[in-house]
Amino acid sequence: MNYRFRKNVLGFVRDSSDWADNDNYGANRIVPLTPSQFDHALRAVREDYPPQATRAMLNLLDSHDTNRALYVLTMRGDHGLAEAKERLRLAALFQFTYLGAPTIYYGDEAGIDSPSRASGPNGPEDDPYNRAPSPWADEAGEVDIDGPADVVRDDIVPTAEPQRWGSAGPWP
Repeated sequence: MNYRFRKNVLGFVRDSSDWADNDNYGANRIVPLTPSQFDHALRAVREDYPPQATRAMLNLLDSHDTNRALYVLTMRGDHGLAEAKERLRLAALFQFTYLGAPTIYYGDEAGIDSPSRASGPNGPEDDPYNRAPSPWADEAGEVDIDGPADVVRDDIVPTAEPQRWGSAGPWP
């Protein structure tokens, strides 16, 4: 689980203010990164691992142990979630084109925000609301917690038409 990737990408995509992440008992700050700092931070991660491990790293933007990426990427002064979703799209674009295995925590593709009701230095913190149920269209829920029920499933990460078994033809 490449949590350093998460920290670096979110730091690059966020604006100029630090985020006092509550991971590691509050000792895991997400600091804003310039393009040069972002490059240096990613290079430092690559230098710490053999190339084989780097290619197999699970590059994530959030998980069941962190605040939702959309929540972290929501900045003061935003008008709703539109700006944060654009930041998340940029982060996802980088995630899917960078070395390693892009790993999506359920709901990120639909733009789940899911802040909790507990307070921390930034306001609500993650656990357990980062594990909110997926916003299925046929289930009611709290929009502020579960996200909108009618959200387009590929709102953040567009997906290709699913492949059916056998549709690719015989194995070579």
